[in-house]
Amino acid sequence: MTKIRNSYEFDFLVNLLFNNGDNLDFKNLDYQNLVKISSKHLLLPALFLKLKQKKKLNIIPHKLKNYLCYIFEKNQSRNKVLIDEVTQLSNILYQNKINHVFLKGTANIFSNIYKDIGERMIGDIDFIYDKKYEENLIDLLINEGYEFYGENIFFGRHLERKSSKNKLFAIEPHFNLFNKKNKLISVERVLSKKVKKNEVFVPSLQHLLEFNILNHQINDHGSKKLKFSMRNIYDSHSIIKKAGHELKINSVSKHFDNYFYVTKETGVDLKLNYKPKKNHLRHFRYSLKKKIRFYNYFDVKFINISMFISSLPSKIALIITNRKYLSYQLKRLVRD
Repeated sequence: MTKIRNSYEFDFLVNLLFNNGDNLDFKNLDYQNLVKISSKHLLLPALFLKLKQKKKLNIIPHKLKNYLCYIFEKNQSRNKVLIDEVTQLSNILYQNKINHVFLKGTANIFSNIYKDIGERMIGDIDFIYDKKYEENLIDLLINEGYEFYGENIFFGRHLERKSSKNKLFAIEPHFNLFNKKNKLISVERVLSKKVKKNEVFVPSLQHLLEFNILNHQINDHGSKKLKFSMRNIYDSHSIIKKAGHELKINSVSKHFDNYFYVTKETGVDLKLNYKPKKNHLRHFRYSLKKKIRFYNYFDVKFINISMFISSLPSKIALIITNRKYLSYQLKRLVRD
């Protein structure tokens, strides 16, 4: 990760995606490394679109151009299916009076924050719902053909991921935004401030930005590990650009501090009026992660072990008290 972060190809990608990209230098570009980095961060479609917009596709090797075009068109077609499936699901939820809002990449697509729907790669359909409608929601989804992969398990923030034989995308219904309670943003606030875009309910741009940051920092452990995702940063950049730079982060939190600090270290300026508090330990730790490969490996392992140990009591209690959860974990153990 350190090698990739400091590479010429990484800086090239940052310049292309976040800056004007007028002074791109293709001479010393290692295209294999560029594809590796873009693929790692799920940005191959965005790479193609930006090169096309800048009229630079003819500069890159012909085979690479065809490959990127193929990836982009496949993703574009896939997202057209996504739009149809989300619109159908949204209508069903609305007709059955289930208060809900779609999240993450799905919400970004319907909020029109990208130049093209093929720009963003999406894994599944996430949405948040009011927990008081949970029983009706589960019955409704079962009637619509969505099936659980395993038992009907309730995780820290969402039901188990569901799929349907008649649908391309699996769905992940959330009843909480985070595994632990968080005062920075709540389900109630997101639902109360929701907006309708293209016949689908999505968060306001303010909540879209806040959740994009906090989801990565808390749920994906970006804050603890001082890690980053260029796709996530690109989403924040696109949301801010869509809003005309009128968004503000008013809350003071280590999660926002860590996010904007690490984002700036990657060479990206989100052009948002937020200045992280000085934290010498964070700066020292991140500097070591960038410079020393062994330390980066040690840091990741140490954080993973710490997180595992801290989660053990709650997992053991759940295994003892919840037979379905025990059955689910045993099935996972056998499957893995």
